[in-house]
Amino acid sequence: MLRDIIANIKEEYFSDLNPDDIPDDEVSDVDESLLNLDSIPVTQTSQEIASKIKVQEDIIDKYSEENLIFMTQLISLFSTNPVEAKAFYYKQKLH
Repeated sequence: MLRDIIANIKEEYFSDLNPDDIPDDEVSDVDESLLNLDSIPVTQTSQEIASKIKVQEDIIDKYSEENLIFMTQLISLFSTNPVEAKAFYYKQKLH
């Protein structure tokens, strides 16, 4: 029963998504000789991409180091004075 309902739904609503159901006269042919891949401009060289990746890695390293310093300070402070540690945490969050 459930399979029949699902089959009816598929047939009614999803039939146009099946490529085999599209009539051949509605599909356009593309002449592959018209496709000239050499005419597509290359916007970035591999050197530019590598440079951007390096900048991203440097930023990640910088903030990872800053986070490590912050967490070390927070944990040290928390072990001696939890109230001051909480104030330190919120002060840094607002900064």
